[in-house]
Amino acid sequence: LFTYTPKFEENEEEIESQGIVEKIIVIFSFIIIGITLPLSLLFTLRFVPNNEKMVILRLGRAQKTRGPGTAFVLPCIDSAHRIDTRVTAFNVPPLNIITIDRGLVEIGATIYLRVRDAVAAVCQVQDRNSSMRTLASSMLYRYISKKRICELTGGHDRRILAGLFKEDLGVFTAQFGVEITQIELSDVKVVKEAENMGLASLSAVAKSEVGQQIWNVIGPTLNEMSMENLKRESENAGAGPSTVGDLVDVHSCPDEDDVDIDRLITIVNMGIDQSLVMAIGKIYQFECEGIGQIVIDLRKGTCYKGTALTSDVVLRIDRRALVPLLKQELSPLKAYSSGQLNITGNIQDAFSLRLLTDRIVHLL
Repeated sequence: LFTYTPKFEENEEEIESQGIVEKIIVIFSFIIIGITLPLSLLFTLRFVPNNEKMVILRLGRAQKTRGPGTAFVLPCIDSAHRIDTRVTAFNVPPLNIITIDRGLVEIGATIYLRVRDAVAAVCQVQDRNSSMRTLASSMLYRYISKKRICELTGGHDRRILAGLFKEDLGVFTAQFGVEITQIELSDVKVVKEAENMGLASLSAVAKSEVGQQIWNVIGPTLNEMSMENLKRESENAGAGPSTVGDLVDVHSCPDEDDVDIDRLITIVNMGIDQSLVMAIGKIYQFECEGIGQIVIDLRKGTCYKGTALTSDVVLRIDRRALVPLLKQELSPLKAYSSGQLNITGNIQDAFSLRLLTDRIVHLL
């Protein structure tokens, strides 16, 4: 077997010999300075202001920091590095980051810092400023990519995120003597809205044969539950119809090739969530000959067959244009200009329903 045992005595002797050589060089430098006085003072005296520290490397070895005040530097064997100890800042340029819910946001940051250990700032990193910028950009990307868009748009959430970002970034920068004093995240610009992860997960199942059977079973049940909840809310408010029959239009088209209205209502209900309600907040009444009347209530977040007591927008759709509109095969503007779609109310509010069709198009 081969074994290796280091010879510490030889290492110590080598270090000792190096120390002797360094002392001889230093003494020789002082002799030259003494001979050339006072001219040599022009090259050996440095003045360090209050907001700086000077780090001197003598023959490659770091010395104690100098300043503020006068510092003595030996020519040829000393290299001096000035370090600004004031609070400085740099910007992380806006980054396009994909969030965990598949949205796309643009966000940047401003980072405030100061040097606490001048020796570490000189000796532990080659290019301090470039390293911190690269590190900050990488960590910001990692943090934002693990968040949802709804967790970034609120000011309080951004402050919490900035605090965590400051702590983690400070752990890395402390290794080269830099303290992170504050981090401010810029306002979030939403480039692409988040996807409904529940719908994305169900889209593959919904398109399969098993998914079709599941829809046929749970569709009517979910619709009845939605109707019962709406009836209960109306009775509690002391207003609205007293029976489910007053709410629901029980007449439907007997054609076999007609739209499955129960399945359609179920899909719409699954596409509605709180973020959509907050974004739109309107009540839509749909009227389609042969299919009946449908209400999409984006104030309470529900969809049901029947007539709304009050509606913000009424849409009358040609029966042949309904499915192409929902599947986005027909443009709402084209349908409106050709007369296949009639709108009573604010046209801009009507076209806001594109946010809902974007969510359910993969389930149709």
